[in-house]
Amino acid sequence: MKFPVAVVLSLTTGRCLCSPHDIHKFIEHVAGHQVWIHEMAERTLWEKLSARVFAQHPSLRDVAEFTPPTDKAEVEAYCRTFVSKEVDRLGVDVLDVAMGMDARTESPVDSMRRMVPDKEIFVATVPEANR
Repeated sequence: MKFPVAVVLSLTTGRCLCSPHDIHKFIEHVAGHQVWIHEMAERTLWEKLSARVFAQHPSLRDVAEFTPPTDKAEVEAYCRTFVSKEVDRLGVDVLDVAMGMDARTESPVDSMRRMVPDKEIFVATVPEANR
């Protein structure tokens, strides 16, 4: 499946260069299964999925250093320029990335419990009529 370079770079650089929704969908595509929002905070997930993308597109390892300005008003323009330069370097504005084939190894609730073991996690069931 093809994805815009900005989406792919958001995963491989760890920088939000597009909408968070698009990053989330891309992460689920590369993983091959649903990834809940809290699971996206795990560095090991990003490293594993980035490695898959790098295996398919080794030139992404040569991405320019990302050094955003300190002035918040300039960050959005910097990000657009950063992506534009990478699109020019790669010669394409979309990249074909294969879908992952992993299955979940734990439930989203279990992953939350593992990530915050010192907190109580409550699960609520919403009646069908209220969905």
